[in-house]
Amino acid sequence: MNNPNNRQTHSKRPETRPNPGRASTQTSQKPRGSSSPRSNPKDERPASGIIIVIQLLMLAASLTFMSLFLSFLPKDFKFEYIHTIAPVTAAEADAGSPSGNISESEIPAPPVEPEPIVEPEPPTFTGYDYSQPVPEGEVHTVDYFNDAVFIGDSRTVGLIMYTKLSPFDYSAVGLSINLLPTKQYLRYTNEDGETETVTCLEALEREKGNYSSIYLALGLNELGWDANYYIKVYAKVVAQIREITDVPIYIQLIIPVTAASSEQSSFGITNEKAVEFNNNLRAYAEEQQFFLLDPTGLFALEDGSLDPQYASDGVHLTVNAYRELLAYYQCHVVEPDDYDEYFENSGTAE
Repeated sequence: MNNPNNRQTHSKRPETRPNPGRASTQTSQKPRGSSSPRSNPKDERPASGIIIVIQLLMLAASLTFMSLFLSFLPKDFKFEYIHTIAPVTAAEADAGSPSGNISESEIPAPPVEPEPIVEPEPPTFTGYDYSQPVPEGEVHTVDYFNDAVFIGDSRTVGLIMYTKLSPFDYSAVGLSINLLPTKQYLRYTNEDGETETVTCLEALEREKGNYSSIYLALGLNELGWDANYYIKVYAKVVAQIREITDVPIYIQLIIPVTAASSEQSSFGITNEKAVEFNNNLRAYAEEQQFFLLDPTGLFALEDGSLDPQYASDGVHLTVNAYRELLAYYQCHVVEPDDYDEYFENSGTAE
């Protein structure tokens, strides 16, 4: 699209054409023998003198006006030439933008700094220590999670695929926290058989009242981000979830990768970044009163890396490891009605 600021205007003069209805104003040549009266050059001198006087008076007036104009300007005033740059068009901007496709090997890096976060008032449960992970307790059956929402990346996909877990499955391969409000990846089929695709937040709004808790297991695909930027985006999206529902939210820390995968990663998926991200998640969970799940030690070696015997490809877990992860979930549940009683018995009640 042409920029209006760059549009050049060309004035076109109408072509002059002879008018057939009007006689020509050109004088025809007279015969050589004919004579015409000549004007006396001396008669033109008075007219020429008057014109020169008028021109001199106009020049003097112009100079006087210019001097008056300059006298009103500051002494340090400078005339500058400003060059106007044409704005970049949408087509030119999109030509260099990266692809929006998300895969497990791609690290999404949203360039926009998140807006200031206004956190809703979190529910307060007397006596619960949000600075610590959920303590081990009674083992719940797998059916206990049927009314829970699981939001996670490919590791959560594997957890649901290789176990008998049957929650509201809002997981996806390559999913990252910033995509929950915008990526349409969840399909719904109505009674007429028509399919509709919605975002995670839209699904939470639609299913509101049907689920009792939310489990967030994200961060693997975001390890290429800056850790502080990640927690800002994380907090912004969770605040949007809080506007939809006030059910308990569990935040799972990021399980490490093998030492070999950490050293060879070209996308920033390293165990050092995972530790940094997890520290920010711990502080955020304590501040905003979310339940923290820490299964990082289940499959880790002494150096904190993922034990290769539990890894199928250095990043994802084996089938047996996914079953152990489910067992961890089953015995790390907090019942709101049991908060005060549990901490009173453990001697940590306020």
